[in-house]
Amino acid sequence: MLIMRKNKELDNSENRLNYLISMLKNKLDSEELNRTYNRLLIERAAIRKKLEFKKSKNVLTNFCQKLNKKRQEKLICDYFKN
Repeated sequence: MLIMRKNKELDNSENRLNYLISMLKNKLDSEELNRTYNRLLIERAAIRKKLEFKKSKNVLTNFCQKLNKKRQEKLICDYFKN
């Protein structure tokens, strides 16, 4: 039950970010709004990555991916891989 609640919270966060991004998309005039837009895009990508990881069914694949992790820090490009 707790896992489903966390997934629901992540879904809600993603929906909220999608709404904010759509509102800011038309108003990228100033540098501050542009930075906020980029920050929201990165947050949304991170949430999508968490959801993708939590929703994967194959536990063995997840375990192997954790073992084969080559680098400890995350790069921005890691959040945008499909």
